[in-house]
Amino acid sequence: MSVHTLLEPGIGATRALVIADGAVVAAHIERPGARAGSRWIGRLVRILEPGRRGIVDLGAEEGLLEPLPALAEGGLLAVEVAREALPEVGRPRLAKLKICDAPGRAPGPVSQGPDLAARLAATGHRLVMLAGPGADSLEDAGWSETVEAARTGHVAFPGGLLTISPTPAMTVID
Repeated sequence: MSVHTLLEPGIGATRALVIADGAVVAAHIERPGARAGSRWIGRLVRILEPGRRGIVDLGAEEGLLEPLPALAEGGLLAVEVAREALPEVGRPRLAKLKICDAPGRAPGPVSQGPDLAARLAATGHRLVMLAGPGADSLEDAGWSETVEAARTGHVAFPGGLLTISPTPAMTVID
């Protein structure tokens, strides 16, 4: 089985398609922001539930810290991004944070987590970097069709159609 990944760094996002034997098997979009694995010195700006969870300012964005240590609002703490922020219609989800050990006393980033290229390279697939003017290799490989299937929840395959409907309580697959 031949597996390779087309990776296109761009302004505002890095896009990638994983292709196995000529078919798209995965699509990735990485937007700027606090990446998973990044470590920060952040400031607790709001306690949502004492002892349970609070909001931490990471500079350009905020994250949800759970569980919350005994700390007053305004205090500094070292956190690691466990899950990146998720843009969700009507209710964007903050990055999920956890307490960690990190050097530093001033607010700001301590270390960055691996970027999309590093995470894909770790899978062992061959990376094909795309850049500059010319043919749109991602489009030629099926980028628009993949995005449309994700957007609508309708995935056609030989002999049928898969319908995926996310709801607040569950994801329904028909």
